[in-house]
Amino acid sequence: MAAKIVLYGLLDHRERIQEDGVIGLVGFPGSRGFVNPMIKVYFNLNEITTSTIINVGVNFPPEILKRAERSSFFVLGNDHRVYDISDQFKRLLFLCRQANLNPSMPEYKREGERISTQMNWKIREILRPD
Repeated sequence: MAAKIVLYGLLDHRERIQEDGVIGLVGFPGSRGFVNPMIKVYFNLNEITTSTIINVGVNFPPEILKRAERSSFFVLGNDHRVYDISDQFKRLLFLCRQANLNPSMPEYKREGERISTQMNWKIREILRPD
């Protein structure tokens, strides 16, 4: 039952989930071994990477940063609604990629840290018990 609620909630954000993309998930039940195949089937995708995230930071593997354009990020709230904070996640990945490419320009890293802090606050707010 919980898996159905989650998948239906994600279907509301279908346009955000792209082929060969990265999906950040917070508060979603199930393991990646279950979630990945379900998302592939429901969204008719051949390749997708899901990542269960506990705390958003500024260090991502290069293969994730390469797919920033195709990334999305969702939080399953205690109210069983799926919240979309993909725009912030994409921005964060772009900044982290620029920080890696331009280590002499610390403003990229600082801005990435600011966005990751905002995302963590938003996630805590969504997950806060009523």
